[in-house]
Amino acid sequence: MSWSINKTGKASEVAEQLVEELAKNPCQEPEETIRQEVGAVCATALAAMPEDQMVEVVAFGSQSPVYPEGGGDATGEFKNEVKLSLKPIYT
Repeated sequence: MSWSINKTGKASEVAEQLVEELAKNPCQEPEETIRQEVGAVCATALAAMPEDQMVEVVAFGSQSPVYPEGGGDATGEFKNEVKLSLKPIYT
């Protein structure tokens, strides 16, 4: 499964939007825990900024099962990719 978030606006508003977005469509574990941790990192960073600071948050994650070389059933392990960009917009 994969997920993505792309929000732009005032830091306080983006923080609220992230909470709403991350409450939707939960992923399979451990991807869901990773997704929520990305949200927590964003919340910490956004809370440290002035409320009216314009920001852009772009986050993406993907999880795929690991299969043994030569084929066969999934091993029960997963590969996860996470990308996060959180930056202030200066006008």
